[in-house]
Amino acid sequence: MKKQFLEEWANNIQTDIALAMEKKIMDIDHKYDRKILSQNEELAKIRKEKRLDNKLEARVSKIEDDTAQMKMDIKVTSVSTHFRFPSVLHCLTQFLKKKTQQVQQQILQLL
Repeated sequence: MKKQFLEEWANNIQTDIALAMEKKIMDIDHKYDRKILSQNEELAKIRKEKRLDNKLEARVSKIEDDTAQMKMDIKVTSVSTHFRFPSVLHCLTQFLKKKTQQVQQQILQLL
């Protein structure tokens, strides 16, 4: 009878220890799962921001290219029309400068 009691007691202790160890392992797994999930979310956020930055860089580059092309067109046009239409050229140049500034401000607001 004593032997059976001791065997049951030992089995109960082993079961309790096994359950406690399993719980601790699950807690550790859960802790690392949360960390991994958090890191994956941060990585996704960084990738999204990078894609957005690339899109903005492409838009800025396109606007800069368009502005350079317009300036070149104005210079070419100004040689032939400078003496005939100086006020129109001046107005166009001022308009393009303002428009460029507005676009640059909009881009900065997006950043």
